[in-house]
Amino acid sequence: MNLGAGLSMLGKSVLLVDLDPQAHLTYGLGIQAHELDYTVYEVLKGEISAAETIVERGKLEILPASLSLSAAEIELSGMAGREFLLKEALAELTPRDFVLLDCPPSLGLLTLNALTAAQEVFIPLQTEFLALQGMSKLMDTINVVRKRLNPGLTISGIIGTQFDSRKNLNKEVVDKIREYFSDKVFSTLIHDNVALAEAPSYGKTIFEYRPTCRGAQDYMDLCRETVARRQEPFRGVRRGRDGSKPGCVARKRAKGDAVPSDKLSDKAKRPDGAVPSGADGGPQGAVLSSLARQSSLPSVGRLAPRPRRHARDRALPSERL
Repeated sequence: MNLGAGLSMLGKSVLLVDLDPQAHLTYGLGIQAHELDYTVYEVLKGEISAAETIVERGKLEILPASLSLSAAEIELSGMAGREFLLKEALAELTPRDFVLLDCPPSLGLLTLNALTAAQEVFIPLQTEFLALQGMSKLMDTINVVRKRLNPGLTISGIIGTQFDSRKNLNKEVVDKIREYFSDKVFSTLIHDNVALAEAPSYGKTIFEYRPTCRGAQDYMDLCRETVARRQEPFRGVRRGRDGSKPGCVARKRAKGDAVPSDKLSDKAKRPDGAVPSGADGGPQGAVLSSLARQSSLPSVGRLAPRPRRHARDRALPSERL
């Protein structure tokens, strides 16, 4: 929603397609989905064209959803060519600069329709370890769709969301995602901001609700980066671990390169000067273990516990003895 709103503010023509039966995108824009006569559900069934169903909201256009879309999984499952229903419906529309498909949080028929119709995939990823659990299955599904239904499908970007620069956990997750996915990760991070959660309850985008907040600034940066990526190849400029803007272009070490010992802190070295390593050959305490064989994704590992010194273990100053 906010990505589409920001792109429209940059002068781009944007169509939003809500494929989630919960209709969060529709309701978030202030459209009462339960009062609509036609939604994307009727479009998929062939009862009405997509052009007749589009709702205009300012500079944005939206193909809305409703709760009735939850029946699509069953009703359309026996239809021939069911994976191409959305692609055929959108093909009748005049071209837009961006058509953003909001997928449901499941890998069912509706998501397959979106992946078959799309050219690119953006993956919003919460910067928590449990959010990585579903990435492997998603990558498997994308590979199957690319092989059988949509050979031109590509993963264009991974967007880190709900990022809190005060949490080391969030920083470590972002670092590991960038290590494995390289320049596919957007340099812009969407910080955890209460205004982003409040805006949909008022039926407004973040730019309408609170245009000067951190969330609005992050989404506008994301929109500019999205446009820039379409115009020229991304060169790997990325933000620091705290989400701040980069001061220079950094070259990421290729996987397998040795870490220079002079770059390691004294705590990371053994008394004999050797660099400790974990079970996978990487630095000890690595947060993610290794790439999953099937999906080339980092599997979720265990966060190495950090030793803590209790008050009773601390040496007292000599003047207090």
